[in-house]
Amino acid sequence: APNGIPNGEFLILEMPYMRRLSGVIITSQGRTDGGSRQPKDWNIYGRETTGSNWELLMEQVDVSPGDTGDQYDLDTPTIKEYVSFAIVITRNTPPVISADKTNTRIGQIQFLCVPPEMDFKIYGNNDTTNWSEIHSETNAIITSSPSTFNISNSTPYLEYALVCTRKTGSDIR
Repeated sequence: APNGIPNGEFLILEMPYMRRLSGVIITSQGRTDGGSRQPKDWNIYGRETTGSNWELLMEQVDVSPGDTGDQYDLDTPTIKEYVSFAIVITRNTPPVISADKTNTRIGQIQFLCVPPEMDFKIYGNNDTTNWSEIHSETNAIITSSPSTFNISNSTPYLEYALVCTRKTGSDIR
């Protein structure tokens, strides 16, 4: 196992940017062998950089996911943002056939993260050189669902530009 986490089977997700964790969804592999080799004791870890120590975020004991995906939420989302998440399985349900391998089976895992906050500005121009700011938003929550922002501007422009800045911790990326 990676440094700082217990021995067991593990899967690490490295991300290009930092996120706050709110929970996970885990789906069993859905085999017809009575649910053998599903995770039973497992933990979720996070780390702030690829070189930092792993921090325990969630611990599950004697809990096995179902075939349709079970959601496990943190009581509150993490305050810190992490660039990596890991699931470490220290015990799984035993195989039905004793000669069967004991490797853990997971059909799918989703790390649920808090939507990122975004600053954005909208600019307009009529001569391709002089841009005027016509709207700005700070700390806007951007999700996969449509978001509506009210813009009050009576001046028509030939061109418009949208400039977005994603915030992560103290960094702007």
